[in-house]
Parts: sequence; C-alpha cells; structure tokens
Amino acid sequence: MMFARYRKTIIRKLSLLLTVSVLAGSFFGCSFGRKVDEGGEKVSADTPWFDCKVTECEVKRENTNDFAEDQISQYPIGKISDGYVYALNVIGSDIVEVYLYSGEGTRTAELDLFAKVEELYPDLSMPEFRGAYDLYLQDGKLKLKIDNQSDMSIMLFDVDLLNGTVELSATYSVQSSKPSGYNLFSVNRVKCGENELFVSLYEYFCILSVGPDGKTSIYNPSPELEMDLSGYVSDLLPVSDTQALFFDYQTQKYFLYDVTSGKLSKDTSEYDWIKPYFNWYRPDIRYNTGSNGEIYFITPDAVAVPDFGKKCFNNLILLENMDINRAVFASSGQKYCYVANANEESAEFIVMDYMPEKDGCGFEIYNATKAKTNPHAGKTIITTDGFYKDVIYTAIWTFNRTDKDYYIKIVPNIYTDAERSANTSDKPAIYTRGEVGNRMMVDLMAGDCPDVVFYVTSYGQLNNGNCMMDLKPYLESGKMKNQVFDNIVKACENDGCLYAMPLSFVLDGIIVDRTKCGFEGNGMTFNQFGQFTDSYCNGLNVISNSRTGFMGKCLNYQYDVVEQNGTVNFDCTGFRAMAEFTRDHVNDVEINDYWNSFTRSSICSNNTCIEGYLGWFSEIKSAPFGYGDADLIGFPSADGRGPAANIRCFVSVTQGSKCPIGAWRFIETLLSEDVQKSLCSQTGTFQNEFPLNRKAFDEVGADCVDIFNHQIDQEYSWQTGADKSSLYTKKDDLNTLKKVAESLDHIYKSDADIDIIVFEEIQPYLAGDKSLDDVIKIMNDRARTVMNERR
Repeated sequence: MMFARYRKTIIRKLSLLLTVSVLAGSFFGCSFGRKVDEGGEKVSADTPWFDCKVTECEVKRENTNDFAEDQISQYPIGKISDGYVYALNVIGSDIVEVYLYSGEGTRTAELDLFAKVEELYPDLSMPEFRGAYDLYLQDGKLKLKIDNQSDMSIMLFDVDLLNGTVELSATYSVQSSKPSGYNLFSVNRVKCGENELFVSLYEYFCILSVGPDGKTSIYNPSPELEMDLSGYVSDLLPVSDTQALFFDYQTQKYFLYDVTSGKLSKDTSEYDWIKPYFNWYRPDIRYNTGSNGEIYFITPDAVAVPDFGKKCFNNLILLENMDINRAVFASSGQKYCYVANANEESAEFIVMDYMPEKDGCGFEIYNATKAKTNPHAGKTIITTDGFYKDVIYTAIWTFNRTDKDYYIKIVPNIYTDAERSANTSDKPAIYTRGEVGNRMMVDLMAGDCPDVVFYVTSYGQLNNGNCMMDLKPYLESGKMKNQVFDNIVKACENDGCLYAMPLSFVLDGIIVDRTKCGFEGNGMTFNQFGQFTDSYCNGLNVISNSRTGFMGKCLNYQYDVVEQNGTVNFDCTGFRAMAEFTRDHVNDVEINDYWNSFTRSSICSNNTCIEGYLGWFSEIKSAPFGYGDADLIGFPSADGRGPAANIRCFVSVTQGSKCPIGAWRFIETLLSEDVQKSLCSQTGTFQNEFPLNRKAFDEVGADCVDIFNHQIDQEYSWQTGADKSSLYTKKDDLNTLKKVAESLDHIYKSDADIDIIVFEEIQPYLAGDKSLDDVIKIMNDRARTVMNERR
C-alpha cells in the first residue's frame, strides 16, 4: 500500500504518540556459529556491596492541572537537623512551597514561602520576578536568597520550617560598574571557606565577597578579561578556603577567583585534572555541597570527593556496588539526585521523582549501607559501554537483581567521552565519529573491548564480523521475530547479518501537504525535490544549509546505493544524480540566514501548512501546528524511495565477548515488553522514540493518546491562541501509524570513514574545479583502501 494512503492523521493526530521509545525480544539456545567461551571474570566474594533502603515521600497539590501542563519545578534542597527539605515551584506564579519530611517519609511541615515573606515584611520591596530566588543549606540551616533587579541587590533570609518563620538576615548591593540594558538580573552563590561569594551573571557580571565579619568587597572584571568572560557562569566550585573555580559555559573558559587578593585569573592549569568533571556540558556528572558541607561528585563511576592536594578524586562508593538503579544518578530523565552524606561505609541520597501521572511529584530517600556479603559473588561479569538512557539503566538494574548467572558492569565511558568532547568542536562530527570508531575497531580486533556496546551504528566501520557478532541466528530461531517490526530489523542487516540490534526508532523524512504538492508515491526524485523547493518552500532547501551537508544527509538515507556486500562504488546512477543535482540546484547558505528563513511562521502556519517541514516524525509538540492533510515522504533519491527508520538506539555484542550467551540474555531483557512499557510509562514526557515491539507499540501508543488528549484540554496553541480541541486523536489512529512503520524498508546509516571521503572529495566538483568522473575515481580509490583495511 502506498504511503500516501496513510495520510491526514499522521501529523495532526499521531505525532503525539511518537514520543514513545525502545525495546523488545527473547533468548533461545542458538549459536553464533563459533565456539562460545563463557569464561568471563567472576564477581569476587570480597567485592563491597551496599544494600539500599528507599523511603518514598509524595507531594500533592490541589490544582492537578499544574502537573498535567508540566508547570511544576521541584527539587531536593537537602537534609537539616529537623528532616529533609524539598521545594516545589509552580512556574509562572508566586507559589513556592517548601516541605519538611521525616526520615520515615512523613510530612512534618510546609510553608508557602513568598506568602510568608510578604506577610512578615509587608513593606519590603519584593522583585516582580519571583523566579530569581535560591533555597540552600548553610551550616545546617535553610536559607533563602532573593535577587531584586529593581535595585540590583540580594536579600538573605533564615527559614525555620517547623515554626513557619522567615527572617531577613542581610541585604547586599551587587551593583556592577558596567552599565547594561540586559533585562535579567541573576546571582549565583558559593561558600568559599568562611567567605560567601555572590556572582552577578550576564552583562552585569561582578563578584561580591562577604567575609565572616560582614565586610564586603566587589570585583569588576578588567578590560583584558571581558573578551573571555561572557558572564554566563554556570558553575562555581570552591577549591580552597580562599579560591573558587568558575566555568563560563558560553565562552567555554575557566577562571579562578582569589578572595584574599580580590582578583580573577585565567590561569587555571593547576585544576586541569578536575575540569572534565566540572563542566556544564557533562550531563553524566554532577556535584553538590552535602548537608555536612562536604563537596560530593557523582561521576560516571562513583560517589567521590575531590582531593585538591593530590589532584585526584577519592572514590567513596562505586556505583556498580550499590543496589540502586543508575538512572537515579543520571541527570537526564525524570530524576535528580542530591548527595546528603557519604563515606566508605554508607551514603544518603535525596532523589527527585517526577510523577505527573499521579498528579504530583515527590522524592525518595535512599539510605545505602555496606552489607556483610556480596549477593552477586560468583556471577559472570558482562561489561557494557555506550550512551545510556534511563530505561537501559533500569534494564541493567533489573537484570542484575533477577539473573542468577550474570552481572552487568558498566565500564568507564572511554569512547563516549570523546563524543561529548566534540560537542563544542568546530570540526564536523563525522571526523570525531571516524576517530572514535577506528579506536573502537582497533580495540575490538585486539579483544580489548566491552562485551556489549550501544549506539554503534554511527560507526559503520564496526558493522562487520571482525568487530561484532551476528545476532540474526538468535532472533531467527526465537519467538520474538514475529513480535517486533521485522521489516525494520531486516533493514538493519549488513550483508545478511545483524551486527547491531535496533531497540527503538523514529520515522524520518520530509513532511509535505499532499493537497498542494501533488506527490503520489512514498518519496520524490531529485527533480521532484527541486520543483517542491521552488514551488512550496520559497526556494529554501530544507535539508541542509550547505551543499556537502545536503549530500551527506541524502547519502545517509540511501547508503545501499553506493555500498553492496562490503564494496563501495560511487560510480552509480544514484550517486551521480545526487551530485549533479547538488551542483546545479543547491547553494551554501549562512546558518543564521538558513534558520531565519526556516521558521515556524513561514513553514508551519495555517496558510502554508507544513511546506517542507523536516524532522523526526516523533514529536508531541508538532501537534499544535495545525498541519491538516500531511504526509511524511522520503528524502530525495534517484529511485524516489519512501521515508526511513532512524534508529535511535542499537545494541551489539562484540566479537571479543567472553560471555556472548549472557550478553544475548541481557539483550532479551532489553527487548522485553515489560522493559519497553516501563520506558514509555505515563509520564507525558516520552523519549521521542517508537518501541520495536508491536504489543508495546499498541499499549504505549494508547497511553500517549490519553495523555495528549488530557493535555490539550488545558492548553492553547502558542501559535494562534486557538483552542486545540480539533486535535483530539483516536486510538484507532494508531493503526495508521503502525502501517507506516510496517512499510519502512531502509534506515538512516552512517559510515564516518565514507562520509569523510565524500565531504573532502566532492567539493572540487561542486566548485567546478574537477569533473565528476575524476572525483568518483579518487573517491573509489580511497573507499577501496578503507574497505580493504577492514578485512
């Protein structure tokens, strides 16, 4: 059936459910076709183990619509002598509620913070923007800081929750010598020895230092620092009793402030060792000041404290040795962890748990204590590496608790760290992927790699039998083959082998209005794309702002055109058509001009509908755009192929794995319906992915529909202000979307080494300096060398 028949409901009704994600499968005693060595490392009996007691503390509000509309901001403050402090803010209102709970999870006090401040201080000039506040612990007591833009000052209060009092303790002016028209006044703070530092951000940047005797001093940056200091200081870290390290996340530079001299310095080389752990761009790492004043870091591997004398971290407890889901320590997702206290024998965490499906939120108290014995002693260790989502952490935790033979150990992220370091690099990401992939390939062929890796599909050089095991025999002989989207699995095969098992996917292509464009098939040829661009997109190439970017995208969606059975050949009709069209019809555009042209008002308005809207077809927020009769069709190609599956999560078993049977048993957990449904639980904040399992697709999709219809009862279109009731969806519409998924026959595929060849060699042809024949010959020679090196 043609993709065109699946229209109308696709965007207007079903992009809401596309926010689902991941997983399905089962394990059967088939063979990889080689002798299996299950002689992996065992968990030692003397490996420390920490049991964990979890106490749940639920917070509920009378106005449950606040939760339905995601208008609640909540976070743990810490532990004081009276109990555990938790704050809840209704965004866009004056409501900031603070709660006190006992160690048993009983609420013992609550306070409407700003209402109490205004009650006790009716003559106090309060800031209009109530969001400019900070609740924190200092010397075991609860403090409140309010930033007042009206007079560029901060007000400090002592808060007593049990007695319901708020007492003004100090007011300080934080006036920068540099005038600014910036309309946001925000102040960060940090305790540095006996001194408090208040840092006014953005163009108002200055540092207020308050000594133990109450004396103050203000630092304003010197002219030579202004080029390196934007004022977007996201993190402040005391490194001694008199010095604090700053990180400016806009300029990506570090600074050191000395309280004694009152100066800011760019010379921070002494702290290079801690910089990778002190970076706004590292979501897998966080730190906080504990209830005892100690600075605790949650690294990818441990709860640790910095030793500034020895320039290293002292690991207190390894995360792998605790009976705690690692999702608790991941900053992405629905949890946030605060370390209250920790040492080598025990740890105490306060963990935010966002629960909009319960019309509320809350937190959990985790008490980890060292056990006498390790319950996993004797199990075979399976090592994993890669980018992890909450659901993967949950699957690992569940597997470790339930499997009697194997224990999953997450190894240090030696490869993914390199990916993260490239996030702010100017060079194209394909170079980083090439470097990381080649490094992994060398390690894999040397047998020095984890048993299981995630997200290897960006590295096509790993998609072969030298590096990865063929998972197809397991799938073919098991019952899961008929329970997943087998067409998508087949599209992931390489030369008939399945080296990377898909776990989740989205639909990818170009969204068009068929009533205007007149396309009848699933996709468009390059000539049709040119007509579409000229007629319906005001000449804007919606795929990329550059010629090489356009070619790279198109090639990724039709990689099979140039690669067959391990051989790459650019001398083919499909590649020639792509190159010739790019040369004749695609122009380089400045990125700012590109995005300014590609706006919602021109692309997504009711008048132009969705002319050329490009993106993953999996975003709940696309529903309010009023799309109407819309279809997702494929990227331009010589054969006019339809949309593709963009695989969002893969898992592979390495050839060097010492326990492949256990590795597949773990993949079975990842592919189970329960894991899949837990990933897509009714939080209303899905991961923008589809599950591979058909049953999970149906069940989670139905939940998505219910939640979306509930949300649009409360909301209005930000674009038109109109009621969005017309966007209600029906559960029957899931069948339409499912048919689309079942029609997919190819995936987004990237081989960094081949992408680099195209990027570097095609440019002389596009510039008119070389013929296409000459360029293709050079590209084929380079590709032949690359592919031969992999054999």
